[in-house]
Amino acid sequence: MTRRRWGVVIGLLALAAACAGPAPSASAPAASNSATASGGTQSASPTPLDIPPGVTLLRDGTLRSGVTYATPHFAIPFTVTVPTSTPDRFWFATSTSLTRAIAIGDPEAEGSGIAFYLPTGGFNGDGSPAPLPADFVTWLEHDPQLSASQPRAVSVGGRPATQLDVAAIPGEISAVPGLCPAHLSCVLVASTTPEAPLQPLLIYPGIPQRVIVVDVDGGQLLIDIQPDVVVRRPAQRLLASLQFLH
Repeated sequence: MTRRRWGVVIGLLALAAACAGPAPSASAPAASNSATASGGTQSASPTPLDIPPGVTLLRDGTLRSGVTYATPHFAIPFTVTVPTSTPDRFWFATSTSLTRAIAIGDPEAEGSGIAFYLPTGGFNGDGSPAPLPADFVTWLEHDPQLSASQPRAVSVGGRPATQLDVAAIPGEISAVPGLCPAHLSCVLVASTTPEAPLQPLLIYPGIPQRVIVVDVDGGQLLIDIQPDVVVRRPAQRLLASLQFLH
């Protein structure tokens, strides 16, 4: 079920990217696909972004082993390097034209992998919109519908972060929101409306998902690593390579 539901996540992210319309154009020459691109500030306003030499702009599609990719449009730009131990075509990127959501998954595991969210809001217990939480760690810990592990201090790209393993409690889910995949219960956690209203961060019952809250210039970047045994370790290695460009 984990792989099936993550496949729905990937599909909705792709749909959100399509509905978002044309992305800001990159200033890098199309022939080289590396050099300078348009990224975004934390408020998702496109600003010039200097891409280090030898870095490839991240586009929707399969990723190659040993290549470093930069997010051309994500509001908090970063690079990730695919470890040489990872086979070519293991990872597939989607929604790379969005400024607040990106997913990188394994097609053989129905897209299960790692996703990045720059949230604009939260959700109440019934799935209705709530203001952006000031502290998503506290938000996750105190949601009665969720079971969260003890927060652990970690670092992502040199920035302070907090890691939790989180799962929904089946008997505590007060309502199944319409944004949950068909026939699956879930808890809505973070919204990226209005850019990608169809794809919030969702927490499911079962094996806990790993959620990492990164403090980036006073903002909160949420990273969701799925519990699929095939992808969790490669996803952690991919995350270990992350470097912020601002």
